[in-house]
Amino acid sequence: MTDRLRLGYVPLTDAAPLIIARELGFAAEEALDLDLVRAGSWAQCRDMLGTGAVVAAHMLVPLPIAQGLGLGPAFPTWTC
Repeated sequence: MTDRLRLGYVPLTDAAPLIIARELGFAAEEALDLDLVRAGSWAQCRDMLGTGAVVAAHMLVPLPIAQGLGLGPAFPTWTC
C-alpha cells in the first residue's frame, strides 16, 4: 500500500530533493506516491498549505514561523 502525498513546491533548485525523490523512485521505495503541485511564489505555497490544498510544502523558513506568529493571512484551523 502506498501513501499519496500532495506537496506544494516552488520550481527552484532547492526543490530538487522532492522532484528527484519522485522521478528516480526513491519515494516509491518508501511506499510514497508524491503528487507535486507547482506554485508560482512562496506566498502561493504558504496559502496552499494553509487552505489544505496540499499536506506539506517546500518553503522558506520564515514563512511558517511568521504564519505561526499571526503575521500572515488568517486560515481556518482544523482539529483532528
